[in-house]
Amino acid sequence: MNIIQGFFFAFTVQAIILAVILFLKKSTQRYQNRIWAIFLMLFALNLLYNVTYWINPSSRPTIVFSWSWFLLLALYGPLFYFYVRSLVIGKRISLRKDFFHFLPFVFVLLNFGRLYIQPYEIKGRVYATGALTEYVLVSDYIIYLILSLGLVVYAWICYRMGRTKYSDDPEMKAWLNAVVFSFFLFGLSWWVFYAIGALNMYTIEADYVIGFSMVLMIALTSYFGYIHSDVFNGKPLKNVFPFVKYKNSGLSKQLLVDLKEKLANTVQQEGLYLDCELKLTDLASKLNISRHHTSQVINESFGVSFYEYINRLRIQEAEKLLADEKSKHLNITDIAYKSGFNNRVSFYNSFKKHFGITPSEFRSKKMMAAS
Repeated sequence: MNIIQGFFFAFTVQAIILAVILFLKKSTQRYQNRIWAIFLMLFALNLLYNVTYWINPSSRPTIVFSWSWFLLLALYGPLFYFYVRSLVIGKRISLRKDFFHFLPFVFVLLNFGRLYIQPYEIKGRVYATGALTEYVLVSDYIIYLILSLGLVVYAWICYRMGRTKYSDDPEMKAWLNAVVFSFFLFGLSWWVFYAIGALNMYTIEADYVIGFSMVLMIALTSYFGYIHSDVFNGKPLKNVFPFVKYKNSGLSKQLLVDLKEKLANTVQQEGLYLDCELKLTDLASKLNISRHHTSQVINESFGVSFYEYINRLRIQEAEKLLADEKSKHLNITDIAYKSGFNNRVSFYNSFKKHFGITPSEFRSKKMMAAS
């Protein structure tokens, strides 16, 4: 194993570890994380096969699993689509309604099924001679071309979904475009690989380059998906993409001031921040303005993201409860929920970050001062 192969093997291990972490991680995006965890696990298996092939093209594992990566290729597009769809519109997979997305996988299984069940000796002969005809229904080149085209098609579908959903929200549109474009380049790299093979220009170095591009695109897609919760909670996208700015927002300075007052009154007087399920979209509906404008009002008027703004109010509420003699019967978990936090851990972390001490220590100090 040389240095380059070692790099890919290391990335394979990291992808598997990340997939396990994402699958087990407790989060409001748990469903989406699990879809991407499955995607990463399949991609890791794909890379593992590549490393095995690069080390020894004639090794037993290489021959045994030679055509199995077609199954993985058939799943990348649907999984990416389900991932983006669940992030953007919150729609989950329905086996009855979404079965057609798995038809390419079923077709690959049927096409190569007879070959998959053959003993090693027969697979070795087919691998060495390229005599697939008697074992498959459709040429592997045609299957490869169709499946790689499918990746680009799914990227286009997701792009259209975002253009419709975020027509009046340039920040969210930019975020989704970054996710989709990264996946599009991933799909394009499979096309390039196909072209290299079809033109008999294949070299191990070219394979490395394609592999590097795939790894980079998957890493970028994973990153953009990782920052999803921050972006959805109003984190200024210019903090993620420096080239993104508030363009053509349509908010004059006076309107910004008016909306700031309206927003503050709505959130505080109606106690919206006490709802642990409150989202930026919910607040935008209350104000009857777009999500983008709501985010802009908070970012420019208060200098923080939506999440930070709401957390600040929740911390202030917790501070009152912890210092109130009438609330001494409430434990720290009760205080957390009454303040709008959805779990004790996030409350502790936010409170300690704000005051430098834990809620329990804060309460003790206040009680001692009162006595």
